[in-house]
Parts: sequence; C-alpha cells; structure tokens
Amino acid sequence: MRLNYVLTGVGVCLLGLMAVVSSCKKSEDDPAADFDKGPLLQNVGNNIIIPNYQTLSLAVNKMDSAAMAFNAAPTVAALSDLRDFYKKAYRAWQYCSPYEFGPALTVHLRSNVNTYPASASQITSNVSSGSYNLEAAINISAKGFPALDYLLYGVAADEAGTVLKYTTDADAAKRKQYLADVSTNLKTNVTSTLNGWLPGNGNYINDFISNAGTDAGSSLSDLVNQFIIDYENLKNYKTGIPLGIQSGGTAFPEKVEAYYSGISSELALVQLKASRDLYLGKSNAGVDGVGFDDFLKQMGYSELDGNIQSQYTLAISKLEWVSDPLSYAITNTPAVVNTAYVAIQQQVTLIKRQMSTAMNVRLTFTDGDGD
Repeated sequence: MRLNYVLTGVGVCLLGLMAVVSSCKKSEDDPAADFDKGPLLQNVGNNIIIPNYQTLSLAVNKMDSAAMAFNAAPTVAALSDLRDFYKKAYRAWQYCSPYEFGPALTVHLRSNVNTYPASASQITSNVSSGSYNLEAAINISAKGFPALDYLLYGVAADEAGTVLKYTTDADAAKRKQYLADVSTNLKTNVTSTLNGWLPGNGNYINDFISNAGTDAGSSLSDLVNQFIIDYENLKNYKTGIPLGIQSGGTAFPEKVEAYYSGISSELALVQLKASRDLYLGKSNAGVDGVGFDDFLKQMGYSELDGNIQSQYTLAISKLEWVSDPLSYAITNTPAVVNTAYVAIQQQVTLIKRQMSTAMNVRLTFTDGDGD
C-alpha cells in the first residue's frame, strides 16, 4: 500500500508538471489566451448586438406600417412619412451590418437586406409581371433597402410624380404589392435574426458568450472577421468602387449606396461611427464597456490601440466633409471624396493585419483588393 501511495504521489506530481508545461506552452503559442474574453463577449452581445437589432427591428416595423398606410391611401404626406421611416431604418441597419454570423448568417441578412446598387430593371420587370420570388438569386438586388430606395425615390422625379406611380399608373396596384412584399420580406428577415439572438427564443446569446476562444468558429473569431469584412465593405463598396479606385479612375457614381434618396455619405458616416463604437465596446446608450481596445491594451498593444483610435477620428473628420448626394460629390468634388477614402483605407492595415495578429485571430475570408 505504501509503494502504491508513493507511485500515485509521483504520478500526481508528474501530471501537475505536465499541466504547468502545457499551460506555459499554450500561453506562449497564444498570448491572447491570457485575456478573459467573457466580459468582452457579454458586453458586445448584451449591450451592443441585441440592442442594435432591437432598434433595427422597431424601425423596420414602423417603416412597414408606414408602407401599409401609404398603400392604403397614397398621398404626398403619406409618402413623406414613409420616406422618413425608411431613412431611420436604413440608419439603424448600419449598426447591425457587422454581425453576419449566427442568426444573421442563417438568413444571409446582409445580402438580403443591403445588396446594392439596386437593379432598377429587375424591379421594373417584377412589378410589370406581378410574378416573382424574392428568395430567388435573381432578385438579390431587387429587394431590401436598395429596392425601397428605388421604389420611394427612383420611379419619378418628385413626390407628386411618385404618388401617381402608386395611384393612376397602369401598374399602380402591382407596384403597391411589390412595395408591400419587399417591406415585409425585410421585416421578416430582421425579426428572424433578432429572435435568434434573444433568450427564450433562439438563445444564440448564450452560445455567443460561452464560445470564448480565438480559433476559427469561436465567437471572437466570428466577431473580428465580420468586423473587418464590414469595414472593408465601407471602404470598397460605399466609397472606393463608386470613386473609381478599382477601375483605373473611371468613376461609377451610380453604384453608391442609397443612390436614389441621396443619403449615401450620411449612411457611410453612420457605419464608420458604428464601427468605431464596436471597436471601443460602446453601446448606443453611450455605455463604454469592454471592447477590442481593452483587449489590445491588456495584451501590451497600447500604441496600436492609440493608432486605431486616431485613425477613426481622422477618417470620421474627413468623411464629414463629403456632402450628399455622394454621387454628386464623386463627380464634382472627387478630391474631397478621395481624401476621405484614403483616411478610411489607412485603417484597414491597422485592424486587418495588426489587430487581428495581436488578438491571435486568423482571418477566415479572402480578398484580392490589396487592402
């Protein structure tokens, strides 16, 4: 018995030594493992993501009600109300676009809600035929906010002419039905995503908080990857492509987001500020919780954090100088737009290369724009 006890004690000591060695090796291989990710995920999930989806859902529901009211009695006043609710909902979307994982990925929310520019020809064809499937791939750019942008601003030159398109025009009834279907489809996708996050429903919030690693498939990996993808969408699709950065200087002002309503610069600025707030772990209510900045500072990357925050400040200040409509600014004051683009672009290296490396998060997407 004594011999067995001694052997058992030695075994325990060896196992303890192995655990220490393993722990040291893990810390050396993954310094980010020393950062407690629980508070970050709890703050982002409970104080940022869910409230942002709730704000979007409320805005989209109000917009949908306004669309039904307009269809019931199309007037200039009703159209004006609907346009206001549409703009509020589109702004709210900018705070939700970075979260294309979990429930959002299930319904492919980003592509279903905001694939732009809208295809005016496809929308017109759908309205004329009265037969369409909004879930079909061909209609990806004929629904969501871009389709509403066209339906509310692009079918006529002014409000009175737009109302006629929904009253006396030969396709008025079909156009009203298409407006209703697009609005309902958008509301359904947003509602499904929100419910997927909520406790007592899909309860994805629990999975999000508990999956606290840095490897591919972890919540932090999903969050960082989509944060970067969303920022690159701002750089490329909202500014770079319309400005002609990827086409040898040939500008495509008609490819901006919200081309028909002319609020492209405003939406880009909202998205840029939303990106900054997510980085800081800051909620829409102004509560400054644990964010990526805290992660970097605790891991000894205070200088990198300072550079990222300074670049956000610079990019926001430059974009504030770009007036709407962005399509007009691209054509008439391209140097001002380019200055904002450069400031936005310079952030990419900081967050995509340096931040992700410091956090030991592997990028799981590929792109070919050279940053």
